Amino acid sequence: MRTAGTAKGGRREYYGVTDLHRIDSATVSWDGADAGPLTAIRPAVSFGFSSVPPEPSMARVRTTIEGAPLTRR
Repeated sequence: MRTAGTAKGGRREYYGVTDLHRIDSATVSWDGADAGPLTAIRPAVSFGFSSVPPEPSMARVRTTIEGAPLTRR
């Protein structure tokens, strides 16, 4: 999977998924509280670069940004 977009300062961003693995089980907590069982993402996320597989998974994403670097103020 690959996608591209624009960033601040007229730069281009490229994103590529280089690895994807299904997650069958996990113990997850947030602030010490059990977050519950893994479940599918429904309805599907359908905006920007936020698309995800519907089933629990872990992805490796490579980001490349080309263009002039931003200067710090």
